[in-house]
Amino acid sequence: MRRHLAIAATAAAVLFSLPAAIQPAWAADLKIEAFYGKWSGTAMTENSFNLAVPVVERDLDVSIQPGQAAGSFTVAWTTVQNNAGANVSDQQFKKATTFTYVPAGGGKWKAQESVDPMQGAYSWARIANKTLVIYVVSVDQTGMLLWQKYNRTLGGTGMNLTFQSRRDGEKSRTVRGNLIKTAN
Repeated sequence: MRRHLAIAATAAAVLFSLPAAIQPAWAADLKIEAFYGKWSGTAMTENSFNLAVPVVERDLDVSIQPGQAAGSFTVAWTTVQNNAGANVSDQQFKKATTFTYVPAGGGKWKAQESVDPMQGAYSWARIANKTLVIYVVSVDQTGMLLWQKYNRTLGGTGMNLTFQSRRDGEKSRTVRGNLIKTAN
């Protein structure tokens, strides 16, 4: 019995160590340069806080360009939300955001614009395989924590976006969309 347990333990140790030991080359993190360009597309938003308009279409534009400092990059994104009002079919809401990220060590970048979350927003970025992940954390006027996560994943047809936001730990919005590269 002990022999079978020893063999099983050895087999488990080998199996669990194999993925790390023989990680395929395609699983390595992309470099930030792979994300450079101008991207456009559409997305669908699922709101848990606006029951009058639970699903909203958005137009998206994202520009990811090299920054002025070595190893830095700028991400500028614009969202145009159509049908933003419950009773107004032609109402639009436009929001534009720009952050410049500088190397922070360990494969992470910190937004130069980051401030204390009580005073504005704190943002950082990292790359996980083929995904540029951007986090934005802030605190609203009532003291609630606002957390946003943008996953921009490169694939065969362009860039897939998954955006999640939480307010005080509760899921408030999910956006999923596809973008194509329109320029370098």
